[in-house]
Amino acid sequence: MVFLIAPFFLKGQITIDSTDFGVENDTVRISQAAPIISGYQSTGANYTWDFSSLTPQTQKLKDFSSMSSVSILINLTYGSFASSEYKASYFTESTDLPLDAINNFLPVDLDGLNMYYKLDSLELKSLGYSLIVDGQGIPFKSDTIETLYQLPLQYGQTYTGTGYTYIDLNPFSDLQFIQHRNRSSEVDGWGDLTTPFGSFSVLRVKHEIIEEDSVYQSFVGTGGWFALPTRIIKEYEWWAKGEKEPMLKIVANEISGNETVQSVEYKDIYRGLDASTPEMTSMTFEVYPNPAKGVLFYESILPIQKIQIKNLSGKTVYNKELVNSYKGNLIISELESGVYLMDIKTTKNCFTKRIIVR
Repeated sequence: MVFLIAPFFLKGQITIDSTDFGVENDTVRISQAAPIISGYQSTGANYTWDFSSLTPQTQKLKDFSSMSSVSILINLTYGSFASSEYKASYFTESTDLPLDAINNFLPVDLDGLNMYYKLDSLELKSLGYSLIVDGQGIPFKSDTIETLYQLPLQYGQTYTGTGYTYIDLNPFSDLQFIQHRNRSSEVDGWGDLTTPFGSFSVLRVKHEIIEEDSVYQSFVGTGGWFALPTRIIKEYEWWAKGEKEPMLKIVANEISGNETVQSVEYKDIYRGLDASTPEMTSMTFEVYPNPAKGVLFYESILPIQKIQIKNLSGKTVYNKELVNSYKGNLIISELESGVYLMDIKTTKNCFTKRIIVR
């Protein structure tokens, strides 16, 4: 007698380890969809999440930038000269500081916020930030290093993390800022996820972040500390093997026990929806006024690393090193009247603009 045994495949849980995270020089394309109302909180063992109906509205590239590109000051804090505890694996652009709220207290804008990370086989940690202040990249390392992930991630796992970062903007401005974050994380589900990008076996991770920030300023009134409203942030992430970033990430704010979704992002293919073009052109960099006298302002959609001004003979008459700056000003009062060429170096490429000094 012959028995025919049909193959039987048992779907099991996956484990996410350090090799499944992005590393230095990686790039991930991310689509951003409209906020959703329901369905994202549901989870469990062997669960199926279907978000195939998401419609991408914009796209962006997330760069895991190399520490070899940072300035000397940032290198001393997070790079090859830093202590082992603060030696970063890479950095990325960040939105984890409420710059809009801080800028309300400042006579000048802050921009170019980056976060620095340390990845090893056991954890991914946030080491601190850097900011562009008056055209200079200034590091602000966290006094308490926040654990973002305890690795490997497995279903049922829970962990906590605390981050405390003190930012003092002196001598640029008499302003101080304290960020205090308490993170509670749980791997609360596993199963299959479908997005417009495809279907994947995933782990679901839920983070609850309670952030209490304070600002000190003395240039308006008598000065003092001001507490910003406490923020309760819920982050829902679906991780797959070898994908470098969550396949889907939904961020919500909780107010009085109710959640409001703020953003929906998922890993995707190129769909021609980039919020900024991949190559810098003269239409994506603004310099004004032109003609100019005394001061020249610039704005860019891509981070700028260097600006040089040369006369028509090719001699460099102005040089400014930057750290991923998006806007700022150049003091050109010492330049003689005439026509000059401005060379702009971004993280993507280089190009030249013609300017006139009066």
